[in-house]
Amino acid sequence: MDATTRQAYTRQIKAMADELSRLANSGEITWSQAVSQAQEARNTIMEIIRNRSTPAGRAVAEWLKREGKTLNELIAK
Repeated sequence: MDATTRQAYTRQIKAMADELSRLANSGEITWSQAVSQAQEARNTIMEIIRNRSTPAGRAVAEWLKREGKTLNELIAK
């Protein structure tokens, strides 16, 4: 179940990134807005997916990464 949950997270993050890239490339939003929205969405999706995990899977995920990354952390990475 946790592997399926992780795959859902990866798919949702990719779809969100693709959509934000499309919006920024078309000029509907700025790249700065896209980056900010991506960071917020990534952390929201992470929490939603963690709630679908098994208790053991969630514990491991939280041990690996206690909370979502800040915008500056994501830019630096």
